[in-house]
Amino acid sequence: FSLHMFGMWFGFVFSAGLVAFFVVELARTLKDQERSLAEARENALRDERVIALGTLAASAAHDMGTPLGTIAIVAHELEQEYPSHRYPDLYEKMLIMQQQINRCKDALSVMSASAGEMRAESGGVILLTDYIDDVIKQWRVHKPGAKLKPKKEKGPHGPGIMKEKL
Repeated sequence: FSLHMFGMWFGFVFSAGLVAFFVVELARTLKDQERSLAEARENALRDERVIALGTLAASAAHDMGTPLGTIAIVAHELEQEYPSHRYPDLYEKMLIMQQQINRCKDALSVMSASAGEMRAESGGVILLTDYIDDVIKQWRVHKPGAKLKPKKEKGPHGPGIMKEKL
């Protein structure tokens, strides 16, 4: 009797303890997954806000760039029409205005660059051959094992590029 009852109780307690252990572990795992999911949602919302802010900054920079470019052109024309030796007071004011325009352009360039865009005014003229050389250098960095032998010849319309027949 006692050994039989002891075995039954031991089996019952052991089974109940095993079930309780697995239930506790399952609850802990679910809680961890819910926490991870909540963190992922928060990160997604934060990323959405950052993207929206970047888009807003790029849009504002673009919208302000056109009138600012027009103001810069008009200021340059006024500077040409009213030389500094004949209108020194106006020239000083034009110089202040040009400095402020450049300051605004710099601020817009920073806003655009931080949003992933570059202003066309921030670039410069580059020879086609120099540009192609830069592209080839960048390409060789990414594809060091590839062979490329560009051949540059000046054609009747300026610098040209020779390509292989397919």
